Amino acid sequence: MAKVRPTRKIKDGASGKQYNRHVACGEIDISVFDDSDGDPVKVMGEYNNNGCEAMLEGAIRSTTLMLKSDINTEDIINQYEKVFCSACRTQKVKGRDIHLSCYKAIADVLRTHIESKKIKNDEKTK
Repeated sequence: MAKVRPTRKIKDGASGKQYNRHVACGEIDISVFDDSDGDPVKVMGEYNNNGCEAMLEGAIRSTTLMLKSDINTEDIINQYEKVFCSACRTQKVKGRDIHLSCYKAIADVLRTHIESKKIKNDEKTK
């Protein structure tokens, strides 16, 4: 069986781009770091208040491992967009403007990060 091994690293001196997302448990600050090619390779996150730190840490660690192992970012996003949290769903029904899970928040951050870089690259080529 083929094994997936982390091969990509953060570029030297890289600073992460920080994003803030809301879920039922509160706010999550999520930072994305790029490799030397400008592709996401590490994610860090923390709740600003309450929330299941263990779940978020597991999600962040597994996301980083997948990114470092060169798993297609779009595949990660597509899988994370399928994860729903009952607490988030309950709050959304009550009218709160939140993501439907921490995984969906991570997916949104990855998508936003990638799209913002595409826009910057398009502006440079004009």
